Amino acid sequence: MEPINKPRGTYADFLSGDYSEKHFVFELIKKNPQVGNNSQGNPAPGMRSKETGKTVEFPLAVPIPLVGTITAEKTERNQIVKYPRKIRYCVGENSIFIDEQQPDDKFPKQLVYANFVKGRFQVDGTDSTLLKFLFAWDQNETNEKRNPKKFPKFKLVDTSVIAQKAIAVNKQKFDVVKWCYTADWETEVKPLASVIFTHEHMSYSTDEIRHNLVVIAERDPGAFQKMLKDPKTERLMVLKAAIDKEIIVKNPAINGLFWSDNPNQPISVAASGKEVLADFIAKSFSSEGEKTYYAIRDLVFPKESEGFSAATGQKPMVFEAPVVKGPTDTTEELRTLIKDAVERGIVVISKNNVWWKFMDSSFQKEDGMIEGLRDNEIMLQVLKRKVLETPVAEVKE
Repeated sequence: MEPINKPRGTYADFLSGDYSEKHFVFELIKKNPQVGNNSQGNPAPGMRSKETGKTVEFPLAVPIPLVGTITAEKTERNQIVKYPRKIRYCVGENSIFIDEQQPDDKFPKQLVYANFVKGRFQVDGTDSTLLKFLFAWDQNETNEKRNPKKFPKFKLVDTSVIAQKAIAVNKQKFDVVKWCYTADWETEVKPLASVIFTHEHMSYSTDEIRHNLVVIAERDPGAFQKMLKDPKTERLMVLKAAIDKEIIVKNPAINGLFWSDNPNQPISVAASGKEVLADFIAKSFSSEGEKTYYAIRDLVFPKESEGFSAATGQKPMVFEAPVVKGPTDTTEELRTLIKDAVERGIVVISKNNVWWKFMDSSFQKEDGMIEGLRDNEIMLQVLKRKVLETPVAEVKE
C-alpha cells in the first residue's frame, strides 16, 4: 500500500464535502478485543494469543467486495417509507446506487474489491464516489446512519474522534471526581452514599466515604454522571436528606411516609410489597405529587424554592390514592376480613357484643366497622396486612 502524501481526512471532513486534498484510511474491525482464541481455537486478527501474549497480525490482504444493501427512505402519500436499496462501487459510474447506474447488460461491470493490506485500506480524497460508497455502507462502523443490527467490518481511522472521546471521558471523570469531593455532605453526598454503601461502610469517616465514591465514579465516569443527572436519583437524595434532617419519617407499620411534625397525616402510603421512597418518587412526577416533592425539597434546600416556600408553612399532600383497592372492598369480603381478624385477636369485641375495637378506634357492631374501614383506606390496609402476618391462634383441647 503506497502512502498518499496528503493530510489524513476525518469524518467531519467527509461530511463537509471539502476533502479532495485529503486521504482517508480505513481499518478492519477487530473481531474480539478480549484476550483468547476464536471458536475454531485460533486467535483472530487483532486479538492476543493465549500462548504468546502477542497481538495476532491481520492477513497480508483481505479483499472485501464493494457491493451491498442499505436502508433508504422515500416519500409515498406524504409518508416516509423505508426500503432496501442496493449499492455498488463501479469504476466509471458516478452513482453508488445500482438503480441509477448504466444497465449491466449494455455496460458489463467488473466487481471491485477493497483490499485491506495488513488490516488497512486507504482512499484518495479525489475518489469521491468510492468515499460516498464506503461512508454510506452499513459495513462501515463510522457511518452514523448505519443499520446497528449489522456487524461492521471496518471503520475510519479518525484521530480527531479518538481525541474528542478522550477529552469527553476525561472531562466526565474530572466532573464526577470534583462532585464527590466538593458536593455538600448532608444534602448530596451522604444521601447518595447511603444508597450505594452498606450500613457498615456508612460508619466510616466522611473523607473515607468520599474517597470510596471517587473509586466508583472513576470506574465508569459516564454511568456515574448519568446517575447524578437522573431526576429519580436527585429526588431520592432529597428524600434521604429530609429523613436525616427529621423533616419526614417513614412508618413501616403502614408502609407510609409522614411529616415529622404531623405523624397522623400521611404524605403517601405505598401498596404492600413496594418500597415507600421509590413509590413516592414515582408519584412525585404527577402534578399534585410534584407540589409535595418541592415542599420537601424547599425544607431541605431553603434557598432553592420553586414557588412552594417553607415560609408559608404549607405542606401539600399527595392526593393520588395511595392504597390500591383489593377485592375485599365488597361488603361480604369485608365481613370475611373482619371475621379473620377477630379469630386472630386483631379485632376485639366487647362483652356486650356492641363495640368492635381495632387500633385506637371503636365501631358499633360489625356494620359500623365496615363503614369505618370504607372511610379509612389506611386503616383497611393495616388490617389486611395484620391478618396476613398473624397466624390463627391454636385452640387447646
